[in-house]
Parts: sequence; C-alpha cells; structure tokens
Amino acid sequence: FMFAEFIEIAIIAALFTTLFLGGYNLPYMNDGGFVFPGNHAVPLPHGLVVVIQLVVFLAKVLLISSFQILIRWTLPRFRYDQLMQLGWRKLLPASLVNILATGIGVMVLQGAEGSLAMGLRVLCDASTLLVGLVMAGLLVWFVVFLLKPVHKRPMLASTSAQFAAAMGGTRNFRMES
Repeated sequence: FMFAEFIEIAIIAALFTTLFLGGYNLPYMNDGGFVFPGNHAVPLPHGLVVVIQLVVFLAKVLLISSFQILIRWTLPRFRYDQLMQLGWRKLLPASLVNILATGIGVMVLQGAEGSLAMGLRVLCDASTLLVGLVMAGLLVWFVVFLLKPVHKRPMLASTSAQFAAAMGGTRNFRMES
C-alpha cells in the first residue's frame, strides 16, 4: 500500500506537469532548437532536443513530487468537508476565470496581425520565462531551506515541569520548601 502511494505521487506529478506546467516544453525551444525573439536561432540536433525535453519533464515531475511529499509529511490531513469547501468555493471559480482568460488570450493572439502579434508572442514567452524563473527560485529556496541547520530552543516537557520551573526548581534542581 505504501509503494502504491508513492506511485500515485509520481502519476499525479506527471499529470500536473502535463496539464498545468507545459509538459516537456521549455521557453524559446521548438523542434529545431532554441528560437529567441528577433529571429535569433540556436539550432540543435533532434536527439539533443529530445533529451533536453525529457530532462525538463522529469525535473518538473521531480519538483512537483517533492512538493507533494513536503506537504503530505508536514501538514496534518485535511477533513473531507474542508477539501470539498476548498474545491467548490475557491478552486472551481479560479479555474473558470483561468479558462475564460486563456480563451480571451487565444482569441486576441489569433486575431492579431503584424507587430501586435509579434508583441503578444514575446509577451507570452516573457510570462513563460517569468514563471520558469519563479519556479527555479522556489526550488533554490526549498534546497536552502532543507540545508539550513535547525536551531532548537529548550522547551519544558509538561505542565508539572513548567510549574516546577515557576516555583524555582527544575528536574536538575530540587525545590526548596
């Protein structure tokens, strides 16, 4: 059962990567290599493009998997009513707004001509690059967070220990009567 849960994490991460993070796509990359604004191209062999796309997809899946494991191991389980409230009241309206904005963006992009179309494509590529940089920044922050040493403050174990400390005694020193 535990192995099946880890397989589920990988499958959900792969689906999330495919549906929401662009799958194997990398900004400014197509089948022939990198193409930057202003028709600056860096041609690459097809085999190298496939390897780069595979590495990008696996990196996105690994990032989402580690995020799922981080959430699952640090936060308590949510109740079903909390999950249903989150889904119906927050995520469904947000997804409908996202679909509407994407549809409007695609219609504007298809109806644009000339320099406006080029400007919108550059804007789309820039937003994709911004999302990629934010994700890379979050990954760096996550790695720094994991590598930072933990400083534990001494804490009393129980209410009787707190009472003893308040009265002038602790486990190491006896209270005077």
